[in-house]
Amino acid sequence: MEYRYDFETEQKFMNYIKSGRTESAENVINDVFKKLIEVNASNMETLTVQIYDMIGTLLKIKQDCGCNSIEIPTKWDDIGQLKEALKESVREMCEFCAARANTQIKNQVEEYVSKYYFDVNLGVSQIAEGLHIHRSYLSTMFKNQSGMGVLEYISRYRLEKAKELLKEGKLTIEQVSAAVGYNEPRTLQRIFKKYEGLTPLQFSKLHKNEEEK
Repeated sequence: MEYRYDFETEQKFMNYIKSGRTESAENVINDVFKKLIEVNASNMETLTVQIYDMIGTLLKIKQDCGCNSIEIPTKWDDIGQLKEALKESVREMCEFCAARANTQIKNQVEEYVSKYYFDVNLGVSQIAEGLHIHRSYLSTMFKNQSGMGVLEYISRYRLEKAKELLKEGKLTIEQVSAAVGYNEPRTLQRIFKKYEGLTPLQFSKLHKNEEEK
């Protein structure tokens, strides 16, 4: 029976570290080493390759998070010592990422949305790719820090921009919709109804009437 340090395990490992979950990340190391040694004890070449895969994960996280001062062991004489050395590195990375994540994810997402809210393709995947952050980690951390999901934030941001344009009164509803990243005016209408309780046209007329008073 073969065991591999696979993509799913790597993604969990990365998410645990980037979200500062030290115990969960250490458990992944313990579990992976246990299974790799049990299955590949007689095949040191395979064992070495897969351990290097895990080390590669840590080097990627180090690059993503900017924790350049943390040392990642890449050579070893003893498997047990390597496991403990990796766990020490992971503890330091978790501490670094936890401190870094307190506000940075929220600020990064908000800044990205402010720059690209007019892009019809703007969504979690695009933001995650643009910020070089794993999608599920970005979604979880942003919601923890802001109290709302990324898509809800995008909708609310676009709504505020649409309200500004409608108050200026220079664009049609269709033009306003396109300007804030919606292909269809009915999408903007749905967002207005959800958060404002009225349509864009009703909002525009209401604002115009208030100005005329």
